[in-house]
Amino acid sequence: MKKVDKEALKNKIDVTMPILNEYQQRMYLASEAKALGYGGISLISQLSGVSIKTIRSGISELTDPNREPKQEGKSRRSGGGRKRVVDKQPNILNRLQMLIEPHTKGDPERALLWTNKAL
Repeated sequence: MKKVDKEALKNKIDVTMPILNEYQQRMYLASEAKALGYGGISLISQLSGVSIKTIRSGISELTDPNREPKQEGKSRRSGGGRKRVVDKQPNILNRLQMLIEPHTKGDPERALLWTNKAL
């Protein structure tokens, strides 16, 4: 590994990280680790507090020739995250309505209805 001023690098990382989103942080740390060469991943991991696995995935994203360009304003790929309950159970709204219907009071034309059903 090249000679590096660890204190200066730590300060640089501490100043830069808060203004980046998740994707940009991963790419920044990966580029710093790659520039350092051998031992750079573990040093950047120690200085930044980010896991080695995250930095390695950033390096693989940097070196992947087939990577997709990131969409503006998004830090994660589309399709990620928890699926909507309505998508997993399409009739859940009807079942909930049937459950509280006998205990609902108020004008059905208004958005606000009252129920006295207790858990």
